[in-house]
Amino acid sequence: SELNNLLNHFKQKNDAAGTGAVQIRIGYLYNNLGDYNNSLKSLLSGLHNFEEIRDTTHIIKCLDGISFSFLNSQNF
Repeated sequence: SELNNLLNHFKQKNDAAGTGAVQIRIGYLYNNLGDYNNSLKSLLSGLHNFEEIRDTTHIIKCLDGISFSFLNSQNF
């Protein structure tokens, strides 16, 4: 898919912000599809990228998506 191509592009360039942004988008798409496990995987990866570059705005977005996944999966 286009998102996977974009994700690979940013990974090859070692662009943590770009990679994380795509991972957030993928995570939210999985959330909307009800695939909470894959959502969590993507959002946790994004969180790691944003923690590395200390981007608090996107850290909050990742945590928001992670909480949404846990809440909707009823797996807590």
